Amino acid sequence: MSGPFHSVLVGIAPFVPFFVILLFLNMQQQKTCPDCGEALPRIQSIFKMTKRQWLEGGYICPKCGCEVDTAGRKVPAGAAIRLRSFVTKIVMLTVLCVIGAVLLSFILHRPSPQEASPHTTIRTTNRSATRQ
Repeated sequence: MSGPFHSVLVGIAPFVPFFVILLFLNMQQQKTCPDCGEALPRIQSIFKMTKRQWLEGGYICPKCGCEVDTAGRKVPAGAAIRLRSFVTKIVMLTVLCVIGAVLLSFILHRPSPQEASPHTTIRTTNRSATRQ
């Protein structure tokens, strides 16, 4: 398998497990609000998310406005961001960027004409023979 389709497949391959995991996590049992018992939305508008939710995840109850973490526990108003969660996200993002950069360098690498055809021979001259 070679050609442009193979390059696209190699470029997409690292992201497939990520989306499979996202799908699996989204299919889990729906969480409920610890205050009012209302089912929390699986997908939330990015405009309603707090800074803590951007970094750690979580939900806001559409009925009572209670902020809930990803485990389904109520988060007190003004709660600080957990350092461990933040560092984990940065490390994961860095690993994904490195993998993407390596794959991109393989995709964008264009072999020179000599590398492309293995049957070419390099001509060398015998300088001692030409001096006579």
